[in-house]
This record gives sequence, structure tokens and C-alpha cells, in this order.
Amino acid sequence: SAPNTAVWPDEAPGYKKIASRPAQPPEQEIFKEFGFEAGEQATFSTASGRVTATAYRFTDSTGAFGAYELLRASSPKETVQAGNYVIRFSGAPDAKLAEALAAQPGTDHRPLPTLTSYLPEAGLAPGSERFLLGPAGLARFVPNVPAEAAAFQYGTEVAVARYNLPNGAVNLALFSYPNPQIALQQ
Repeated sequence: SAPNTAVWPDEAPGYKKIASRPAQPPEQEIFKEFGFEAGEQATFSTASGRVTATAYRFTDSTGAFGAYELLRASSPKETVQAGNYVIRFSGAPDAKLAEALAAQPGTDHRPLPTLTSYLPEAGLAPGSERFLLGPAGLARFVPNVPAEAAAFQYGTEVAVARYNLPNGAVNLALFSYPNPQIALQQ
């Protein structure tokens, strides 16, 4: 059977979907590593006018977190995460519409990864944080580290950020492995 490409509900309290179309993510290989399932751009009619937004659905909230970190770098005020969904609004975010999407059956509300919280604050370039789950993301954001060293087959997670230091800018990558033995091996 064909995959379900509908992401937004047809109606939510105070919202009625009046137009929609499938949406592909901007970084398809990286989104695939995040567990991208489907995307949909929709316009909703509300009592106060119209709201247009694109939602991307992922297998779980961990993958959605990675996509959120990536998308918010270029559009921080218009991008929100709701469980295993990432939403990019055309204009100001609509919290009630995001809540309606997050209330859909099957939404993953497990805790988000904490690895990026270990990135130091001092010198951090705003919006440079990334959360990676595979070789395409690593090649894009940490090209000097080979995928074999990251060992993504073990469920490795990577946090990356740029820092502005007195002697110039540097990138920092933190690798999290499922256990200390694998970390030592890698």
C-alpha cells in the first residue's frame, strides 16, 4: 500500500483544512536518517483568518529533534517541534494548531535527546547547534570525521556546534555511544 502522506488533520478545534499538498524536506538524505515519514503543507481557515504551515512527521521524537535543530537554524521564529512532528509556519507560529497536531493518535511524546545540552555555552555561535544520527549529517556538518569512526550502526548520536573564540571560529562535535565499551573502541 502507498504510505500515508497526510500529516495534518482535516479539522481541529477552531481550524478547517482548506488546501494541502505533499511536502518534501529540504535535506532529504539527512531527514531520511532522522526517520522522515511524510510531509504536508496545509492552509487552514480560522475565525481570525488563515494559517499556512508545513509539517514533517518522523518515526519518533528523537528524529524530529534532529530535524528541528536543522530547520530552526534558518527560520528560528517560525519553526516548532511537537512530539515527532516539526512544523514550519509561514509567518508567526500558531501554538493551538501545533498542539492539535501533537494531540493526534500515535504521536511520540518520549523525552527529547539531551546531548546538545552538554555543548558549552561560552563562545557558542547562536543557531549553530545540530543533532545528527547518520553519515549524511556527519558528512555535511563534520566532514573531517569519517562515518566509520562515528559507528552509527550502534545508535550513535552526535551534537555539533560552532564556537567563536578569540583565535577564530572552531567546530565542536560530541559523540554519544550506547555504552562505555563502544565509546572506548571508537
